[in-house]
Amino acid sequence: MSYIGATPVIGNFQKCDAITTSATDTFNILVGGVAVSPATPQNCIVSLNGVIQAPVTAYTLSGSTIVFASALTTSDVIDFIVILGNVLDIGTPSDDTITAAKLNDTAISGQTALGAEPADTDEFLVSDAGVLKRMDYSYIKAPAASGAWTKIESQTASSDATIQFTTLSTDYRDFRLIGSAVVPASDGQDCQFQIRVATAWITSGYTYALYGSDEDGSLRNQNNTSGSQILLNSTALGNNNGENIYFVVTIADVHSTSNQKEISIQSCYSGWTNKYEQLSGGGRNNDIVAVDGVRIKFGSGDVSSGELTLYGRKVT
Repeated sequence: MSYIGATPVIGNFQKCDAITTSATDTFNILVGGVAVSPATPQNCIVSLNGVIQAPVTAYTLSGSTIVFASALTTSDVIDFIVILGNVLDIGTPSDDTITAAKLNDTAISGQTALGAEPADTDEFLVSDAGVLKRMDYSYIKAPAASGAWTKIESQTASSDATIQFTTLSTDYRDFRLIGSAVVPASDGQDCQFQIRVATAWITSGYTYALYGSDEDGSLRNQNNTSGSQILLNSTALGNNNGENIYFVVTIADVHSTSNQKEISIQSCYSGWTNKYEQLSGGGRNNDIVAVDGVRIKFGSGDVSSGELTLYGRKVT
C-alpha cells in the first residue's frame, strides 16, 4: 500500500501552557504543568500581543524560562508559545535502508575493506574495561620468533635503475635479501650489491671473495680487496633466452657500531655465454657503522625484471 500526500513532518511539536503576564521579563515554560527546555530560541514560535516575536532579538531562552528583551506589564498578553522540537531529527531509519553510497568514505563499510595484512600503524578499536580505545596493530600482531626470518618487503623490478630497501628496522639484527629471476636490461652486465650508511650509498671499501664453477666444471671466482661494490657474479650476465640471476645475500649485525658488516653470498646465474654458473662466499665493508639500507643494481642499464624480497631476523 502506497502513501499519497505531503511528506510527513517529523518533530515533537508542543503548545505551552498559558502564561499570566506581570511586571517582569522572565517567565516559566510549562507543558502540562511540567517544565520544558527548548533547544534554542529558533525552536519556538512566540506570539505577544498578536505579533510573532523574532527569536534572539525579542526573546532568549534560559533553560526552562523565556526571557523577553524588555519587561512586560499585566496588560500584555502572551498569546501562545509553540515548541517545534528538533526539526532536524529524521527519526530512526528503518532496517537495511542506509546504503554504502550514503556513508562517508571514512566510515567502516564493505567499500573500505582491507585487502592485505595491516600496517604496524593501522589502528583497531578495543574496549579497555568498558572504555573504547584505539590501538596500533603492532601491539597485537604475532611477534616474530627469535631466530626466525620474517618477510619485511617485496619489490618487483620493472626497468628500475636500482632496487633499494631502506626499511632496516632496529627490531631486527640480521637481514637477508633474496633476488629471484633478476634480469639486466643490457647484455653482459655485473650484478652489484651495496650498503647505505646515514642515507648515503657506500661506493668504496668492499672486500669480498666468491668461488664456484660452471656447468663444465671450470672453476669460477670473483674477489676484490678494495671494491666499490660487491659483485655477485663472475662471468658477465646475459639477458637473452631466459638468462637471469638468483641470489641470497645475508648481512649480519646491521645496526652495530662496533663490528664490521659480515656478508654471506650465494648466487647462481646464466652468463652471457649461456652457461650456468654458481658462486658462494662472502664479503664485508671496512666501515664500522650502522647500515640503514641495501640495494642491487647493474654496472650499466636498468634492472629489467625480477622479484626481490627483504627478510629480517630477531636474535635475543
